[in-house]
Amino acid sequence: SILLSSINVTIYIRNLNDNPPEFLTKNFTKLLYLFYPLINTIIYKIEFIDKDQSNLTYEIINDIYTSYTLRTYTNSIELILIKSIIDNHEDNLIIRIWDDKIFFSDLNLYINYFQYKIEFPKIQSQIINGYINFDENFLTINLGQLFIENHSIYQFISFNLISNKFFFLKQLSNNQTELYFKSFHQTSSIEYQIHLTIMAIKESIPGITFHNNNNTKIFFPSTEKFQTINIHLWPIYRQMLEQTISLIININPNITYEQFIIHNLPIVRQTLAQIIDVNIQYVHIYTYELKQNQIELLIAILHSTSQRYIHKEILYNKLKNSTNIFDKILFNQCQSNSCENNGNCTSYISLLYNQYKYIYYNIYQRLIPKYQWNIKCLCKNYYYGERCQFKYTKQSPCSSNPCSSMEKCIEENSTLYSCQCIDKLCNYNNILKENSFQCININSPTCRDSSNTLTFNGYSLIRMNITMNMIQQIKITLSFRTQSIEGKLFKLIYFNEKIKIILQIIDGYINMKFNEKILLQLNQTLINDGLWHDIYFSIDYIHNYYLLRLDHIFSNKIILLKQIYSNNLKQLIIGSDFKGCLGNLTLNNQMIFLQQQKYNNNNNNSIEFIDTNNGCLLSEIIQEYPNNDDFCSLYHPCYHGGICINHGLNFTCNCSKLRFTGHQCQLDLYPCESYPCQFHEKCIPLLSNSNQLFTCVILLESLSISIKKYLYIGLIIPLFIYILLILIIYYRQKRKENFIKTKPFVSAPLLIHKRSSITDRIENPRQTLRKLNYNGKPTIETITFADNNHKNSIINYLNNRVRSKIIIERNLD
Repeated sequence: SILLSSINVTIYIRNLNDNPPEFLTKNFTKLLYLFYPLINTIIYKIEFIDKDQSNLTYEIINDIYTSYTLRTYTNSIELILIKSIIDNHEDNLIIRIWDDKIFFSDLNLYINYFQYKIEFPKIQSQIINGYINFDENFLTINLGQLFIENHSIYQFISFNLISNKFFFLKQLSNNQTELYFKSFHQTSSIEYQIHLTIMAIKESIPGITFHNNNNTKIFFPSTEKFQTINIHLWPIYRQMLEQTISLIININPNITYEQFIIHNLPIVRQTLAQIIDVNIQYVHIYTYELKQNQIELLIAILHSTSQRYIHKEILYNKLKNSTNIFDKILFNQCQSNSCENNGNCTSYISLLYNQYKYIYYNIYQRLIPKYQWNIKCLCKNYYYGERCQFKYTKQSPCSSNPCSSMEKCIEENSTLYSCQCIDKLCNYNNILKENSFQCININSPTCRDSSNTLTFNGYSLIRMNITMNMIQQIKITLSFRTQSIEGKLFKLIYFNEKIKIILQIIDGYINMKFNEKILLQLNQTLINDGLWHDIYFSIDYIHNYYLLRLDHIFSNKIILLKQIYSNNLKQLIIGSDFKGCLGNLTLNNQMIFLQQQKYNNNNNNSIEFIDTNNGCLLSEIIQEYPNNDDFCSLYHPCYHGGICINHGLNFTCNCSKLRFTGHQCQLDLYPCESYPCQFHEKCIPLLSNSNQLFTCVILLESLSISIKKYLYIGLIIPLFIYILLILIIYYRQKRKENFIKTKPFVSAPLLIHKRSSITDRIENPRQTLRKLNYNGKPTIETITFADNNHKNSIINYLNNRVRSKIIIERNLD
């Protein structure tokens, strides 16, 4: 056996005094007092740490004149002046801390007293404004150097910022100081007021260097004369960059660049606001650059009724006739020779990382982000390079360019290929006709019908009054593409307006709201990828359920808790607060030809179009890919959330969801999860090598009572007929068996001639009778019938004779 026992152990830990106390204040720190402080002034606060937490002793070991004393606290010491300062001089002090008189540490302090004439000049930059990029990982942003009036005449300038957690100062030299802003993610403009005290000295201080010297601490006489700087900063968003146009304006040689920015720029903003018909606060001229005698202004305009920027193609069309104001309007820097081998050119703006220029004029200081235009070429099949100048030598099924100009050839293997539709890009500056977008990419990645597509800019919409009969169900289908993570696709409004059904994009996913409450969500895949997506939405008033389906695959279904009567439906609003393209709209299987309806809008009071544009004007998603041959990013070949992996000229798709398989994750292994069947049908998956992997079977319990009645009658009648036929066959079989039992034992019936009672004569008195002999072999006998009455007696005689022969044979055996 094992003896179990326990014991209590007490462990004593003793703190050995083996660490000297340490000063946190830097050794050889220089304190510069530009005035004579009064007695009992705290000259400096010294911090230290003692790891052993022992009893400490403090002393100034070289204070010859006993001008100072020490006031001790737990982790700090205050150096206090106890004698008056009457002239300029320097005190070198050594402050020592003892640890139980065993270990000690020394701190050397140099204290300089200089009585100078100190001035309090006025700050020059009283207003600082500009645009900054808040998406740059929350960096500290240099707002520029601070200046005072007559800045150059002062040898030393000190700016003291009154406590502010978002700003700090950095002194570069004796008279150069910069202001920094600690940025954070912000979605709207911000305004601050910071307060500073400013002191300056015209005379130089011999042997003293202030800049880049963290050991020097400067002290001015206290003052209540603080000054204020008003700071107003606006954020720059990616959406702003994507919807930017460039305005080129000639500068009058009689004015300076700074004068144009301060005086003429507000006039340009006001002119733009009048042309676009928005408030001036929504016009953002966020950066500019001087180019010889011209200035390039980058413009983005926010719509007054939404938080979305007006599409740059729409701005272009509205501004291109204003050539008397603007010398040139651009929103693409592509030229005819930008890309080789028929590559498609696109351009975009990028801000230089945390780089800004500064303009100073009177009391104004302007912050200007630095930027550059970038050109990217989307190469055709088997061309690559920055300008599509190189061609692969590898031969493949796609080498002959078998697809159309609007399609991309995808190599399936060494002998097979497939064609995938892509957007046809163009040079946006080639727009020729008034208010036309013939050059814009109207062809969708899935070859949609562009003639039935409209562009929504975030505030445009279609309002339809419901006039058709929708007693049993509402069924809405549409196609859309967008790059936005928010927006409303459509809204159903009922007569009492207490019931609203909204199909909305929230954080890049499709959601269905019922009176602001989310009922259905499709979070299997993001839809803000700029590609076309399909929506199917239905309300079944008979069976009381909603059905929402995305891309014919991802679905969700819910039973209505409360019945909604279809005759209360009032309006259908399409595209409210939606930015992107929308088309192929059907309502209860009836196609709504949007562009045709828009053309006839003046003659149709049931539908209203507000600020929509024909075709799909959605710009290409611009990203700076590290690899020029990023096949996956350009053509998105993988379906249903599959992850694309580049392999040179080929690709593979990693199907992230187990539900899908195939080279492009195009095959659905669980098709019944998309609710493809009707309410009264049951989906049954099939084992098949096709994308139609299911069949729909009608459920009996889902049918109505009247249908069930007719179905039962239809089943009973055939069953009754079937049973009746069986009984008839059975009856005839029984009758046949009974007949066999009663017939004579001859092998064939006798041929008997019937005759009438009048002519009682036999036409053929001799008849042949076939019978069996004793050996079982047939023999022929001929008999003659005298008359019909004698017939029965003869037949009975013959039958009795046969029976007698059979009995005799049995006895013999």
